[in-house]
Parts: sequence; structure tokens; C-alpha cells
Amino acid sequence: TPFIAGAVVITLGIITLRQFRDFSLRTKFILAFSFTAISVVVVSGYIFYKNLTEKSLQEFRSRVETAVAIAALQQNGDEFARISSGQDPLYEKFRVQNMRIRSTDSQFVFVFTASKDENGFYFVVDAGEPGEEGIAAFGERYDDPSETLAANYDTMTSAVVDPEIYTDQFGSFISGYAPIFSSTGDRVGVIGIDIDTKIIVQEQD
Repeated sequence: TPFIAGAVVITLGIITLRQFRDFSLRTKFILAFSFTAISVVVVSGYIFYKNLTEKSLQEFRSRVETAVAIAALQQNGDEFARISSGQDPLYEKFRVQNMRIRSTDSQFVFVFTASKDENGFYFVVDAGEPGEEGIAAFGERYDDPSETLAANYDTMTSAVVDPEIYTDQFGSFISGYAPIFSSTGDRVGVIGIDIDTKIIVQEQD
């Protein structure tokens, strides 16, 4: 599309108004028709591409929203609130449980749980194998949460999903988040699922 548009601009730049006046009526008609046709193709192609990419993005957002909402139902909020370290048996219970969730879809790159205190967000259980690259340790600060998580954590009652692709220190993702509640209804944390945007780009292509 940029190439076609550039070609049109260059062509019009070469053809001066004076030269255009010297053309025959047939040539003028052909040039006008060609310019109109190219313009229609460029505009139509751009609209078609935008619609397809938006549809692809929305499909991924819906998938993440459903997955993270179901995953949240599997989190025991009372036990989650009692996790005290990476050596806690409850930590291992949640790690194994959420690894199973991650393994249900090859497009789930990260499945993690986090909480928030007066200093901000921190990871509780980041589902991964021991030594796996990019997996946060218990208590590690989440210094660059997505705008969606930061804006919704304190009032979140159901699953929310990033409206667009976002980038943090771990890569570029679309992520979904759902609250974890204790038996008393207190929000004790959040579970998140990340889909790598490389997969979205492949779908768009």
C-alpha cells in the first residue's frame, strides 16, 4: 500500500498541470480513471486489512478472557493468602496446578499469580519449571505491570483483558487477568495469562 501510494504521488509530481492540459481527452480520461481506481484499491485494502487484524486481535482477547476466568475459579484464595515463600508446600501446589493450566494451550506463554501491597505489585507463584528463563521468584517485584492490571486491580470483580498489545521487560503480550478471592470475599491476588504477540502476528499474516 505505501508503495502504490508513493507511486501515485510521484506520477502526479512528474505530470505537471501544464503537461496535463496538453494531453488528449482520451489520455486525461485514462489518467483520471487510473488514479481513481488506485485510490479505491488502496482505501479498500487498508479497510480490509484493519478489519482482519482487529478481528484476529478480538479472537485472542476473547480466548484469554475465557481462559483466565476459568483459571481463577481453580485458585483457592484462602490457601493463596497463606503462601509465605518459594519453599512453602502451598507454593508448590499452586505452581503444579497452574503449570497444568499453562499446558492446556501451547499459546499460553506465562501463567502467573500476583498480589499487591503498599510498595506495589509482586509475584506470588509464576508457573514454570525450576530454572526456566523468564519465571519470577516468589516475592519478586512486578515493577512494570500492564496499564490494564494497574488500573483495574483494586476494583476488579471479573476477568479483564488488555485492549491492545503491550510490552514489558519480558516481551510483548496480550494478557488477561482475573481476581482471586478468599472465602470471606477479600481480593487476595490476581491470576494472569499472557499470549505472546508473535502468535497474533502469525494469525494476522
